[in-house]
Amino acid sequence: MMQLEGHHSGERLDFQAYHPESLRYPEHLHRCFEFLYCRQGETTLSINQKKFTLQAEEFALIFPYQPHEIMTIEYSQLDVLVFSPEFIEDFYAKLGGVKFENPIFSLKKKRYQRLFPSLFETSSLYERKAALYELLSIAEKSTIFVPSNDNKQIVTQIILYIEGHFKENLTMKQLSEHLGYSDVHVSKIISTNFDNSFPNILNHARVNYACYLLSNTHQTVTTIADSSGFQNVRSFNRNFKKIMGRTPKEFRDQAKQEECCCAQQEQPHEPNKTKEK
Repeated sequence: MMQLEGHHSGERLDFQAYHPESLRYPEHLHRCFEFLYCRQGETTLSINQKKFTLQAEEFALIFPYQPHEIMTIEYSQLDVLVFSPEFIEDFYAKLGGVKFENPIFSLKKKRYQRLFPSLFETSSLYERKAALYELLSIAEKSTIFVPSNDNKQIVTQIILYIEGHFKENLTMKQLSEHLGYSDVHVSKIISTNFDNSFPNILNHARVNYACYLLSNTHQTVTTIADSSGFQNVRSFNRNFKKIMGRTPKEFRDQAKQEECCCAQQEQPHEPNKTKEK
């Protein structure tokens, strides 16, 4: 079954970096872009059920909500960056029913070594954006956009509609009417592809957004519950704890503690005067 990864919800300028060896990861999708660079070996990527081979000194760029699978047969050493669409907003804005004809691009080791700190290590928003746009420049010179009419396009449409309307009192009937299918057919598609139900996917989208509000605003829990699409605070608290394993208050308290720790780590250190000339 395909996994819908809520922790890459992309509600803010956020990214996750990984450096796995011989990665094998089942089919999944998320709201973020995913950049993969192959340092050594090779791995097989399945994107919208089409297979590609990613070899050393090549990178792949996977678009938001593209179902993809990573399968290393022998050995690979990868760098993976999963980042919010907001990092490259103007590029993201022109994506709608299109994809790259070929999502694999050559990137020589020397050039990648120059880009690596800006992609994975910098604390500068602008430096990371500049590196990402350089990658997009490479990609757009190497391939073309083609219509995205894959077999699983209906799955993407389902997720996009839920993401765009979860703050409302969204029902299966509204979703089905938008897609032009019966409730039974849409329910079967969701169950077959995600081993999940419409209410659960809807609540995951709402809780993801609530996590963003709890971490980044001073709004009350009642206000956040309403802003996230829940009918009442009781329903919000129940679903939040079911999905996140803690209450909204506990989540907010932990987020504040982590923010304080990060702020302390970023304080400039006093110079070592014994080394001054």
